[in-house]
Order: sequence, then structure tokens, then C-alpha cells
Amino acid sequence: MNEIEKLRQELAEEKLKVEIKTEEVKAMRDELRLATEAMSLLSQEMKQSEIALKKKMRDLETFRKIAVGRELTMVELKKRVKELEAKLGER
Repeated sequence: MNEIEKLRQELAEEKLKVEIKTEEVKAMRDELRLATEAMSLLSQEMKQSEIALKKKMRDLETFRKIAVGRELTMVELKKRVKELEAKLGER
């Protein structure tokens, strides 16, 4: 094999290596694109979950305030009932 043929052979081998690496890079780029899209979807889902969770927290806080207010009212009413019962008992 003369030197020119040897160089052609080396050039062909290098060209094949470049083509293989190019395909590998394309595959990695596609994987990265898919991963980026998946992360974007997850991010959107997380934002929606966060919004729903904040709403649920507001609802629970509202319920807590109502429940505590009701209990305080019940305590006052029981106290008033006892006072009235005491007044009736004095008669």
C-alpha cells in the first residue's frame, strides 16, 4: 500500500469516526430535548400543585377561624346558660 492509499484509508477512517460522533451528538441532543420538555412539564405540574395547595391551605385557615370562633361562642353561651340557671335557682 503506497502512502497516498494509506492516507486515503486514514482519511476514510477518520471520516467514519466523525460520522459516528455526529450521530452520537444528535442522539444526545434529542435526549436532552426530551429531558428538557419533561422537566418543563414537571415544572408546570409543580406550579399547579403549589396553587392547589395554597388554596387548600387558605380553605383550612378559613375553616380553623370559623371553628375556633364557633367554639368561643359555645363557651360564652354555656357560661351565659349557667348564669341564667343560677338566676332561676335563686328565685
